Amino acid sequence: MFRQERRTEILKLIDLHGRVEVDKLAERFDVGSDSIRKDLQALAKAGKCIRVYGGATSIPASVVTQSIKTSEKSVSSPLEALVDPEDAGRMAVAQRAYLEIHSGDSIFLDISRTNSFLADIIARGDKQVIVTTNMI
Repeated sequence: MFRQERRTEILKLIDLHGRVEVDKLAERFDVGSDSIRKDLQALAKAGKCIRVYGGATSIPASVVTQSIKTSEKSVSSPLEALVDPEDAGRMAVAQRAYLEIHSGDSIFLDISRTNSFLADIIARGDKQVIVTTNMI
């Protein structure tokens, strides 16, 4: 089985079960654990799953379905590709918060990971927003 075929099968298993484990996948596909780890890392980097210790999980539906639409384009953040699995919830909150902001609004952002995601989304969006921070 070729690498791409194996990755496609891994994605099917993640969709079916919600999670997969490195050892079980290595046994199923008769390859080394390192190969499976590389596959899971590549799939996570492509945004198709979340890499966790010992395996991978599916991406929560709230993160998948929360796309941010502006008047003409979809706003995606380069931070999304770098988000740790633990930060997926924070990214979802930032995306939802962006939907509540309207052009002409003034908002205050403190220093937090969620707000750093929100600031990045605002910077790439098409809404005219006044942002005040507590960073002096």
